[in-house]
Amino acid sequence: MGKIIKSIEQGKMIDSRDIAEEIKTPHARVLAKINKLRKELKEIDGEENNQRLEIFKKRTRKYRGRTFHYFEMNKPAFTLLMMTFSGKKALEWQNAFLDSFFEMEKKLSEKMPLNWNEE
Repeated sequence: MGKIIKSIEQGKMIDSRDIAEEIKTPHARVLAKINKLRKELKEIDGEENNQRLEIFKKRTRKYRGRTFHYFEMNKPAFTLLMMTFSGKKALEWQNAFLDSFFEMEKKLSEKMPLNWNEE
């Protein structure tokens, strides 16, 4: 996940092909997950408001006379996608994400105590 995490930290777009390689799953499976997410986002937002679909940028590449599709995505899209995967590699990333979230929460609460019971 080093290559992907570095891209995220630098604010770069993440490539679906790199995700497939890192979590050792066929790219077709990653594409299927992205297409399902895009369909569900479209259902949530409706036809007229497809802004959330913009987080997945569809790209094509020609190779040996054939056209191949892949997606570039930002950090929110990558996070959303990774939460749909199962398996050891995906679980490693999900745990790292949660650890980072809890660390950030801890730092924020040290600066400004959070009271979850207040309305």
